[in-house]
Amino acid sequence: MGEGRFLSPKCWGSRLKAEVKWTGEYLLAEQVKKADAVDGMLPTLERRVEELEKKFSELSSQVLDLRRRKQDWRSTFGMLEEDELTREAERLGREYRKQQTFEKEIADS
Repeated sequence: MGEGRFLSPKCWGSRLKAEVKWTGEYLLAEQVKKADAVDGMLPTLERRVEELEKKFSELSSQVLDLRRRKQDWRSTFGMLEEDELTREAERLGREYRKQQTFEKEIADS
């Protein structure tokens, strides 16, 4: 076929140009090298894909478990101990809600 000019795979990093006689044998040899390289990578890629699929499945199940559960006051009623700190928190909560209601009524009038 003649001669062609290209960057040799060994010289790509340094960008050195190389003269190569482009023949059917050379083309065949390069294709065999590439096929061997791909065949060598397949088990590694297959293993990595399997690991990624497994991890994705685990994460998906975790995300599905994170959905908010319906909660209302009945499910939380009585969770706190009846002590001084709890009574103070309840008092402050009532005070805050009363203040918010008062401010809203003033704004509406």
